[in-house]
Amino acid sequence: MLAQITRSRVESLRAPSNDASAQCHQFLRSSVVDFVYLLCVKDSQKAVVIAEKSSASRLAVRSSIYVLRAELEQFRIYILNLRSDAAKTGKYTISMRKQLAARTREERGRASSVLQKIELAYIRSRPCKTTSDIRREQTWFNENCRTKADKYIAE
Repeated sequence: MLAQITRSRVESLRAPSNDASAQCHQFLRSSVVDFVYLLCVKDSQKAVVIAEKSSASRLAVRSSIYVLRAELEQFRIYILNLRSDAAKTGKYTISMRKQLAARTREERGRASSVLQKIELAYIRSRPCKTTSDIRREQTWFNENCRTKADKYIAE
């Protein structure tokens, strides 16, 4: 939430000026947003480690979804900043748009792969003795994690 608030504040402070001072301030504000997302990733990773050490597999998987979300948001900001900077300098061409779209597809593929690994690790960490136990855990994962993660990936 802090990262989203910071991002919205930075976006509202964007100055259309090409003045070097204004661009420097915009860069600094964007760096703050990137830093906040980096902290989100690191804190979520710490939560995963703590949950795994305490054998709280459901908490670990939820924290892993937060890691994925923070990484995707960080990537989104990166792409939006590249596009914005290119548009300001007149370098936002069809070719660059295709490059950014390709990078976005790659990141989406990476995130989907990470989500599959998270699900597999979660299912393996649960004490399942029967196939119905496995299905129950998959249902829990789908309802509590996959739905959110798929939404983040789609965005």
